[in-house]
Amino acid sequence: MTSEPLRTRTDLSGLTSGFEALFQAAPSPFLVIAPPDYAVIAVNDEFLRATMTERESILGRPFFEVLPGDPGSPAKGWTELRASLTRVAETGEPVRFESQSDQLGRTFDVFAFRVGELIERRIAILFGDITPRVQADRILREHAALLQGQTEALSAAILNEPLDTSLGALVRTATDTFGGGVRGAIYLADERGERLYHLVGMPAEYAKEVEGFEVGPESLACGLATYTGEPVLTADVRTDSRWEPWRWLAQRFDYRGCWSFPIHSAAGTLVGTLALYWREPREATARDVQLALLLTILVFFIFAGHRESEIRKQAEHALRSSLAEREALLRELHHRVKNNLQVITSLLEIQTRQSTDRRDVSPLSDAGNRIAVIAAIHELLYQSESLSEVDLGVYARRLVRHVASLYDGSSQIDVSVDGDGIAIDLTRAVPFGLLLNELVSNSYKHAFPSRTKGELRIRFYQDDGHIRLRVTDTGVGLPTGFNERPSVTLGTQLVRMLAKQLGGTVTFGSAGGASVEVNVPVQADAG
Repeated sequence: MTSEPLRTRTDLSGLTSGFEALFQAAPSPFLVIAPPDYAVIAVNDEFLRATMTERESILGRPFFEVLPGDPGSPAKGWTELRASLTRVAETGEPVRFESQSDQLGRTFDVFAFRVGELIERRIAILFGDITPRVQADRILREHAALLQGQTEALSAAILNEPLDTSLGALVRTATDTFGGGVRGAIYLADERGERLYHLVGMPAEYAKEVEGFEVGPESLACGLATYTGEPVLTADVRTDSRWEPWRWLAQRFDYRGCWSFPIHSAAGTLVGTLALYWREPREATARDVQLALLLTILVFFIFAGHRESEIRKQAEHALRSSLAEREALLRELHHRVKNNLQVITSLLEIQTRQSTDRRDVSPLSDAGNRIAVIAAIHELLYQSESLSEVDLGVYARRLVRHVASLYDGSSQIDVSVDGDGIAIDLTRAVPFGLLLNELVSNSYKHAFPSRTKGELRIRFYQDDGHIRLRVTDTGVGLPTGFNERPSVTLGTQLVRMLAKQLGGTVTFGSAGGASVEVNVPVQADAG
């Protein structure tokens, strides 16, 4: 069977005048095709504007040649689409699918239905631009992956899990955030900053090949990023001459793109790199770089905390023989931890100010607030007589004042803290402080949306070996069934996770406002 000759003008003969008027006036891209070759016989102006084409270049061509985007894999997608259009022509049953155009940077919702006389079986195809919805869905998925990874990594760090456990969670966060076709790894520099060593992410065979990778100006990828302190973004290793000696490695482990991001302290000291490996060539967008840099800040925070934890363990072991020396060094240790945490807080504040996407500001601000809570504990410890316990009353009042200072617009809210005489050790003060911070912050952020006058009451007391904490407000209250719902926000997840970590329980209520009751043992379970 031979195809019809190419048409050079719009052909809507046989269709109703009403349809022709609708076709021409449609605010969305619209075209009409005709069997047997599904050639385009009519195209409206909106389609030409959306695809940046001319009518003469569209009319008479098969639909499969002018469709913006690809409905699936190159072979399978077109085969299935042709079969679907045949069913539309024969049965009149419409079909719907999505088509993404990398060239246009748009995603379309495509709806095909039969029009005109049965014998002609013409098919009208309407395109709806759903790019904003697709982009919003992608951003939501990215943020969900970031929040989940941050929770998992911070939880592992708080519980003093091995470094590769907590940083491994961030590598998984990177792959979940950036989507399919990417692998990630973290490399740490030696003490002299001359060589890199694989910590987590890639297979052992790969780690063996790159172990001790040189850091310097003549290096590439991670070695160069560590030396310069700037990202090194290779879209395709096969076209970058610097990769010529290492292309065999990329081919063996099946990657084309390689992005390397330095991990460094506020003072500029390089500690390693975060690497992303892409199966296909890929150029990095500004948002890609921003997300990766956010991950490097979290990596450094966990690395710094782990390093300080290791220093603390070594110091405690060395000081057992001398109580006076032990106390002096522990005070210095807490002071250093507090200073380092303040440095990390400053890093997050810088990142917040530099962020061009308002959706990234709130997670960065919340992370900085949580770090400040931990820093306050260490400051109280080195300033007090005891180096292992915190006065819960002093700490709670200080924490609440800090949170209140972050919400100057809420000055009409009357806050009170009731409770004294409870000593809590460092290992339990950190999660308890984080828990109290989340509850107080949530009240400020959500209980009084219109900044009306209200009350926020924090009360705690010791009863039968337990600390009982109650936080209530006179705000809008909690949604119905809140206790039965799964945790959907990072704050709620942290409250429940921290209460469980402390061996306690948390209950949410809503009567005249929100109320939260937490019941945890004073001492950790010996088991």
